[in-house]
Amino acid sequence: MGSDGAGRSRCRGTGWDRGGLRIAHPLLRTAPGATRTVSPNELAAALRLRASYPPYFDQYAGPALAAAAKGDGTGLLSLADTWNGRRSDAAGFNTGYAPDFQDDVALFCTDRPWPTGTAAYGALLAASEAASPHLGAERASMALPCNGWPITDLPHPVRVPGTPPILVVSSTGDPYTPYQWGVDAAHTLANGVLLTSNTHGHTAYLSGHPCVDTNVEGYVVSATPPASGTIC
Repeated sequence: MGSDGAGRSRCRGTGWDRGGLRIAHPLLRTAPGATRTVSPNELAAALRLRASYPPYFDQYAGPALAAAAKGDGTGLLSLADTWNGRRSDAAGFNTGYAPDFQDDVALFCTDRPWPTGTAAYGALLAASEAASPHLGAERASMALPCNGWPITDLPHPVRVPGTPPILVVSSTGDPYTPYQWGVDAAHTLANGVLLTSNTHGHTAYLSGHPCVDTNVEGYVVSATPPASGTIC
């Protein structure tokens, strides 16, 4: 199970594919006072957690998909709940979520310009589904709150001249912070130094990559970064 870098999921060995994803058949889990069903949103959240932190969640994603293919969605719901910050004892569909959910939306909506109006959002939804048949609709739905978000002051370039060297670590396989964003940040900073991590997952430090860990810790201890352009 993995991602092709454009949000299209690949699930090998489970029989899941574009034609139904097998979630057309409810995958049930009993929670206090309710029976829950794995929807495309829960599936996407489970896959997103695995893609974000593979060293920690690879071991759970495969068995969860295999069990779901047999009709047991417990594992997928557990992964999705972990990603969404949902308490395991929450009975309803919209209860028990972490209080910082709104904070995440605020960051998401000020990360970049988003379409406004139903026509523009419809175009975004169509483009997302075309680019990512499995997960595109769920990803596009995350932009809905941004349609009327009151803050439109997007991030500005920050140069901070006069500082010591500032180390920027950017991963080539980060599903949430594109590698080019790190490259741009290092170039924008007056004293930015880029360390490229040829790794998958969201953030590279303390994710099982000794080259990254050694360079980052050396910088923190001595304030001396690796040579700009270093690749791990």
